Amino acid sequence: MVKLDKKEIIMSRWQLRLEIKDIMEKMRSDEFTLQDGAKEIIKRLETFRPIIEKKFADYLYEYEEAIEEFEIFAEDEGMNDETEEFDYRLERLYDWGDMPLDSNFGGKKMCWINNF
Repeated sequence: MVKLDKKEIIMSRWQLRLEIKDIMEKMRSDEFTLQDGAKEIIKRLETFRPIIEKKFADYLYEYEEAIEEFEIFAEDEGMNDETEEFDYRLERLYDWGDMPLDSNFGGKKMCWINNF
């Protein structure tokens, strides 16, 4: 077994943190529909807009694309039972959050998405 010194363990340095655990729990308990969940995720993502525009303007397109994915889902009444479509959008959101902001191992990444 390999023993690692704390100095050897390098974690990513997340620049933002998006809390969606409560949204996911509400959807699991049927308190929220999938569309309600998408709308709430959009609201929370929108709170990052001033920071993204100021500090991460080079990544504005990817940020807006992540929001747009949920907007399309939230506006389509036929999507409410489409868990696969919602999961696809979550995966895209995780991809946005995992975007490297530098080339360093364990370097900066955009956003920690807490859903557990």
